[in-house]
Amino acid sequence: LGNFTTAQICLTSAIPVAAALNDKGSTADLYQDLGYNLSMLGKYLDAKDYLDKAYQLWEVLNDSSGMAVTLKFIGEIYRDMGYLDLAENNLRKSLEISFSRGDSSNCATVLSDMSLVFVDRGQYHHAEEVCLRALEFDKDNVAITYNNLGLVYHMWGQYDRALEYYEKSILIKEDKGIQDIVAMLNNFGNIYELKGNYNKSLEYYKKSLSNAIDIGAESYYRTIILNIMRCYL
Repeated sequence: LGNFTTAQICLTSAIPVAAALNDKGSTADLYQDLGYNLSMLGKYLDAKDYLDKAYQLWEVLNDSSGMAVTLKFIGEIYRDMGYLDLAENNLRKSLEISFSRGDSSNCATVLSDMSLVFVDRGQYHHAEEVCLRALEFDKDNVAITYNNLGLVYHMWGQYDRALEYYEKSILIKEDKGIQDIVAMLNNFGNIYELKGNYNKSLEYYKKSLSNAIDIGAESYYRTIILNIMRCYL
């Protein structure tokens, strides 16, 4: 992944070109990518506007794959904003489309996202079940689901199991050269903080902040900085 701020500039410049060429598919892709990038910058309302535009174009094109992915992103934004029912509704629509298309990879991703909605509600048993279903759909791309399963156990108070799945997830991402490991590193820091190992916690929080800066994931800055400050109190 590159820098989200730089990506925003590039995508914003490309949209008028695609629109002028009346290339609806490329325009929808650009709207969708811009929506995702804005969400990573914490600009959720702007992100939702662009994702709505993408979805409208996918409907015109009758592109069910594009519709499913955009609904997934919208669900993620609603969760980030705390609107859990709207998040679940959009994720269920995405799952229904993906299942009907036989898209096992997107089914797994959507189920993994849905597990976080149940975590936010404190429904840990349900969240665990949904994560395990996600692993059944796609056994090749499991890093995100392992991370979310780690989060389930993390919030459930099962810290050793959480660390086990976080470690599995981060090793897969590092092996593939994936740079976006901000949330995983932050989760490591949080568990070590809860276990009272503040030096280890600070080590991971600082790595997380450095990674967030490297990729321009500004939506994480405040949370990580507050975590670091808390360790010094």
